[in-house]
Amino acid sequence: MNLKELIDIYFKLTNRFDFLWNFYTFFVIAMGGYFISNKAELILTFPEKMVLIVGYGLFASMNVAGLVITSGSLKAVANIIYYMATEPSDMAIVRNLVRKNHGMDNIATFLIHGTMLLLFIT
Repeated sequence: MNLKELIDIYFKLTNRFDFLWNFYTFFVIAMGGYFISNKAELILTFPEKMVLIVGYGLFASMNVAGLVITSGSLKAVANIIYYMATEPSDMAIVRNLVRKNHGMDNIATFLIHGTMLLLFIT
């Protein structure tokens, strides 16, 4: 596998990661908008609350799994690209681009999804 193919894979994974975050953001904004627009009549029974919590929990857990897997793949591909890009004149930009820190991605994923789950529970 050559460097160009690895860079293509890296950017496809980046697009996938961004899609998962955008999908989650859209979902949370849509639910928040629904709750705000129906504030006066939003008295949910216990079973309705449980359906919402379980539904959100399933959605968030699948989303987190996708984000963690994609983040791990991004790290692996970025490391391979970093070590394959040996010519400083041609690859200095590529090396800096793919060497960004993906370590915070998983922390941010768990923090935001966990916070939203706590907000839905309360």
